[in-house]
Amino acid sequence: MNPVMGRLLTLMCFVVLMMAILALPNLKSDEPEYVVDLLALTISLIVLILVIIEVRREVSKG
Repeated sequence: MNPVMGRLLTLMCFVVLMMAILALPNLKSDEPEYVVDLLALTISLIVLILVIIEVRREVSKG
């Protein structure tokens, strides 16, 4: 993975995570926005984990 792409994906995931985490306490569990917020939180966490795994794999190759 290109280092610029890895850095950009990591930054975007952290931005989405922070926005989702900050909005979560203000939402009620019966609102549709709550489901969308949880979905955004889950997807950004999965992408962040995949980026971290890929970067570590490339670093270990040398």
